[in-house]
Amino acid sequence: MFTLSFWKSTAERVVATFVQALLPLLLGANLFDVDWKVALGAAGSAAALSLLKCLAAAYVGPTDSAAGATPSLVPSLIETLTKTYNGYFTRGSHRKAD
Repeated sequence: MFTLSFWKSTAERVVATFVQALLPLLLGANLFDVDWKVALGAAGSAAALSLLKCLAAAYVGPTDSAAGATPSLVPSLIETLTKTYNGYFTRGSHRKAD
C-alpha cells in the first residue's frame, strides 16, 4: 500500500475529487459572493472521503493501486449476472403471454 504508485494514484483521485466538488459551487457565481468556507468545506470533505476510499480499497484489491477492487469486481459481477439470468432477456421469456 505504501508504494509510490499507490500514493500518486491516490493524490490524483483526491485532487480530482476536490476540484469536481468545488467547480459546481463556483460556476455561475460571482467570486466575491461565494461563501468560501462552505465551498472549500464541501470540497475538502469530498476529498477526505476520496482519500478514505482509496485507503480502504488498498486492502481489497491490488496493493499498488488506489482503485482497489473495482477492476476485479466487474468481471465477476458480469459472470454472476450471466449465470443467473442466462439469456432471460434475449429469449423473450420476460414478456407476458397474450
